[in-house]
Amino acid sequence: MSAKTCDICRNAIQPGSKYKTTNLQNFHKECFKCAQCGKLLEYEYCESNGKFYCSRDYDELFAPKCDKCFKGITEEHIQYRGKKFHNNCFSCLKCGKRVDVDNFFRVEDKGPYCEPCADTLTGEGHSGHGGAHGASHQGGHGAVHG
Repeated sequence: MSAKTCDICRNAIQPGSKYKTTNLQNFHKECFKCAQCGKLLEYEYCESNGKFYCSRDYDELFAPKCDKCFKGITEEHIQYRGKKFHNNCFSCLKCGKRVDVDNFFRVEDKGPYCEPCADTLTGEGHSGHGGAHGASHQGGHGAVHG
């Protein structure tokens, strides 16, 4: 039986030493590092195009970005008019208060607005209740963690 070879450094993995196996590849424990920051990867990691990343770097490099805070979206989020938002980032355009996907308002085809801001913009009535106008919850990006 031939000795296993590390797919990063190409040196033999000595019998009895610790090593990592993933995607039919073998790695010395000390060679299995994030391709971006160089941190040793132990239990949680993500893979893209044959390279391995810590979760933080994977999210920064590959996760879709929130259209408000520009950080990666890795969990359930809101999609509204072709834009994506963290649930906590979906907020009133006027005052910045968080609005719920099922209870926001639009004025002159703009929004989202909270009810008090929609009232000040229109005098009292609202031109459209947002819950029925195209905002929806979406799932996370589905990264594969090892």
